[in-house]
Amino acid sequence: MNQTLRNRITVTAGILLTLITGYLLRDVLTPFLFAFILAYILNPLVELLEKWKISRGLSISIILLFLSGIFISGIVFIVPIIQYEISLLIKKMPGYLELIKANVIPYIEERLNIKIPATADEIFNEAILRVNGLSPETISPIVSFIGRAFSSLWGIFGALLSIVIIPVVTIYLLKDFKVIKERVKEYIPRGKKKLWIEKIDEVNTILGKFLRGQLLIAFIEGVIFSIGLSLIGIDMAILVGIMAGLGSIVPYLGFFFGLSVSIILSLLEFHDFAHILWVLALFGGVQALETVVLSPKIMGKKVGLHPVIIILSIMTGGYIFGFFGILLAVPFTAVMKVFLTSSLESYRKSAFYLEE
Repeated sequence: MNQTLRNRITVTAGILLTLITGYLLRDVLTPFLFAFILAYILNPLVELLEKWKISRGLSISIILLFLSGIFISGIVFIVPIIQYEISLLIKKMPGYLELIKANVIPYIEERLNIKIPATADEIFNEAILRVNGLSPETISPIVSFIGRAFSSLWGIFGALLSIVIIPVVTIYLLKDFKVIKERVKEYIPRGKKKLWIEKIDEVNTILGKFLRGQLLIAFIEGVIFSIGLSLIGIDMAILVGIMAGLGSIVPYLGFFFGLSVSIILSLLEFHDFAHILWVLALFGGVQALETVVLSPKIMGKKVGLHPVIIILSIMTGGYIFGFFGILLAVPFTAVMKVFLTSSLESYRKSAFYLEE
């Protein structure tokens, strides 16, 4: 076995070992990965302030103070509105339940030929009958679920710990971001350093455009959804608009979530199709705005992935890594596209492909 082949096997084994270790420690590494993403997104702003002769430490402080101000302003102005919307929905809930009882339940019973319990007593008695009929084999998954619920207390503690860890790690990463980049370049093989730096720069361009662009698009769409749903008269318009905007960080997720919730609330409030058409027009218009204007202008065409590839990557990421996998699926796929495109170009130039 020659040295070149041995080196390639060693590098491949190292990459696989790193990926396996990362998968096994994904719950521990998640806050650190999230902190790295935040540092990666904010680093260009820090470098911009550095160009204005502001020290890196002071630049980081200014940006973090600015973001903290935005967060506190959001809590002060947005949270009371959301609280009002939720309290209003709670007041209307009895009427909505009566509407469901009078119209939706009979329709379901007629179409599916089933009997749905209509009162709390009926639901309770039905539950007792079903529990009495359960076998030990059937109950074991329930016991397992209860055990997982208790173990989730550790998950809550971990989430609170992450709230502290993420900003602290983000600050340290921002402080040493330049050093980290230079250290990474030092370990690139000298013979292929130019090629690898070109690919890293290409990945940096695509990834940076996607992450920063998607956040900006999510903010714009959240504002438009909130205003549009308020004008239509949908209950919880601000909350649904914000959630749909945040969901837009993952392509198509915010659109489908906001559309489905808005249609349900529209039916419960107005009982007609006119308002549903307004909701469809709003979400269709925002989706068209994103496709034709926002994405091309903000992120450019380099990031573009086929919708089928996007959906597949989101489902795969969610299946393997859960919610965080959903968030990172599309940027990870965009990065893989760079290396796959390069590999395909090399293949088309190879003797194997060109031989007659």
